[in-house]
Amino acid sequence: MTLTPVSTRILLVSTIVLGVLSSSITKAAEFEVDPMHSSIIFQVTHMNTGNIYGAFTDFSGEFTYNPELTEENKIEMTVNVASINTFVEARDNHLRNPDFFNADVHPTMSFSSSSWEKSGDGDYKVSGDLTMLGVTKQIEVDAKKIGSNENREGTPIIGFEYSFTIKRSEFGMDYFIQGLSDEIPVIVAIEGIQQTAE
Repeated sequence: MTLTPVSTRILLVSTIVLGVLSSSITKAAEFEVDPMHSSIIFQVTHMNTGNIYGAFTDFSGEFTYNPELTEENKIEMTVNVASINTFVEARDNHLRNPDFFNADVHPTMSFSSSSWEKSGDGDYKVSGDLTMLGVTKQIEVDAKKIGSNENREGTPIIGFEYSFTIKRSEFGMDYFIQGLSDEIPVIVAIEGIQQTAE
């Protein structure tokens, strides 16, 4: 087949475009967590009978994501524990006091990842340090990429859901352990906005 000048130019442009796309896919990108489109929820079982659900409404974070080189992936998040919301004011006030989160002494809890391991298509095992009540423990988190898109301003966005279970007694939160579950399932669903390099 003989290429005409026009088809040669089309082939050249296509090759360049594919090269650019390929480099963007394998390049690590920085994202800031968008609290408006993110959630942190947890579950507590009361007296082995009923489940109570709650959330934290004030948090921030940033992460780096590279779909090809997982060693470049990392996430850090900080949560204002006083923002706990179980939809009952008296219960929330109790959760903020020294029996539970002791928010005046330990106003934040945080997570910082140390490693990512690919476990499937868009699935990862993430290890890192969770700090709560001044105690730091390494935990393993199941992470799943939900999707990616562009927001209304045309900025790339990406979403992940992280799920894990913690034993609150390991962090010193052992109040009413006989009536409230020690193991607490947590889901952190985040949407990140890509940050432009300065």
